[in-house]
Amino acid sequence: MFIKKDLCNKCIVYGNGDIRKVITAIDIGGLRIAIILDKNNKLIGTICDGDIRRGLLKGLTLDSPFEGLIQKKCIYAFCHTSKKEITKLMRKNVISQIPIISEENEFIGLEISEDLLPNKNQNPVPHSALLMAGGRGIRLSPLTDDCPKPLLPINGKPILEIILNQCIDAGITDFYISVHYLSQMIKNYFGDGSKWGVKIQYLEEKFPLGTAGSLKLLPNYLDNPILVINGDVLNKTNYEDLFTYHLRNNGDITICAREHIITSPYGVIEVNGIKFKSIVEKPSFRQLVNAGIYVLNPKVLDLIEDNKYLDMPDLIGYCNLQNKNLIVYPVHEYWLDIGKPESLEKAHYEWSKYLYSQ
Repeated sequence: MFIKKDLCNKCIVYGNGDIRKVITAIDIGGLRIAIILDKNNKLIGTICDGDIRRGLLKGLTLDSPFEGLIQKKCIYAFCHTSKKEITKLMRKNVISQIPIISEENEFIGLEISEDLLPNKNQNPVPHSALLMAGGRGIRLSPLTDDCPKPLLPINGKPILEIILNQCIDAGITDFYISVHYLSQMIKNYFGDGSKWGVKIQYLEEKFPLGTAGSLKLLPNYLDNPILVINGDVLNKTNYEDLFTYHLRNNGDITICAREHIITSPYGVIEVNGIKFKSIVEKPSFRQLVNAGIYVLNPKVLDLIEDNKYLDMPDLIGYCNLQNKNLIVYPVHEYWLDIGKPESLEKAHYEWSKYLYSQ
């Protein structure tokens, strides 16, 4: 399908800017690509979501210039190129978008494949999700003294229900919820999932099993990757893209990671032995932190012992020792771990503001 330039303006980026500018174009444009043009509408190149995530893994930040991400040797076609030839280019290069240009390299429009078109009749890929909701939430006491943390409301809706709805939007219909603390309240609220048109089963922890131990309670007939999400993580991760990333990279475990910037309140001194080298005033340090979202292949569950406390970092460590394919998926979308009173308060403001801006 051909889309004229004036109809795909939202995914066009002119000039320079930071990576956030490109992310906005990809999100608002809805075509999973940003077209980079110069001031004369000449095609410079393209940037897709995968280019951004690879850049973040290499140390770029959302404030970095996007110039280094531009695919200047992108696949393109001319306005006189036949549909048959364009389709062949897409299949050969496994791509869904091809910029169409004039003989003078002026951008005319974008040819997209059918898989980018919304199709409500298309059957979703049958994946399942485990929502981790068994924790005590001590840091949020007294709010969690009589209410499990995943049921704390964000602007009137429980955190866990927000996560559930996002998974449903991604095409997931089979859910497991691990429960322990005040488990009956969670079960009473969500029931069997019929209210949402999905199936929900509960994994009952007789005693706390950690962030990975309850995975052993999953049925042994699972044969597809399963999405695992901490029940206190408010985020806008695209779970469909996450699954695709996991499958394309043959991951055993895909670990979602979020950029975290730590700014030192002091001037940091660098030395060579006892000799002064330099002083950097209040420097910032970039880290990738665990986002509490994973995709796991069912075979990984064989490494977990029955009824034994196990946290996810320990499971990941076991898998690493056995040379499992552990891959990292950088999350540049909205993300907030609701573990402290201040983050809960922040969620009430930010989440409503985020939804209003969509």
